[in-house]
Amino acid sequence: METRDRIIDLARTQNGKRPVGPDCDDLFGRFGMDGDDAREVVDAYVAEFDVRMDGFLWYFNHLGEPPIYRRILPVDLAGRPLPMIPVSVTDLVRIAEGRVWDIDYPTLTIRNRHRLWLWMTLGAFALGGVALLVS
Repeated sequence: METRDRIIDLARTQNGKRPVGPDCDDLFGRFGMDGDDAREVVDAYVAEFDVRMDGFLWYFNHLGEPPIYRRILPVDLAGRPLPMIPVSVTDLVRIAEGRVWDIDYPTLTIRNRHRLWLWMTLGAFALGGVALLVS
C-alpha cells in the first residue's frame, strides 16, 4: 500500500471512519480532531511510520481539550497571536518519507491565557489570609 493510502486509512480509523480525501488540506481542523483525539492520531502515525517528533509543536496544529480554544497561545515576539498551521495529507506523506517532523514553525513566545486569572486568584487568597490574621 502506498504511503498516502496508509495515512488516509490511519486517519479514517482514528477519527471515527469519517472520509479523508487524498487532498485533505487540514487533517486536524477539518475533522475536529483536538486534544486526545488529535494526540491518538499523532501517536498512531508515529508508530506506523517511525517518525521523530522532536520538532512537533502541537499548539500550532490543533486545539487542546474542551472547552475548545487555544489554551496555549503562541505569540510572535511583538505579542501578536500566531495562526494555526494546518497539516495536510501531503505534509504527512513528506514527513513519513523523511522520518522527521519538519514543519517550519515561526519564532514564538508562549502566552498562557490563564496567567492573569491565576495571579488575581493568588492575590485574593493572600489578601484573605492577611485579613484573617489581622482580625
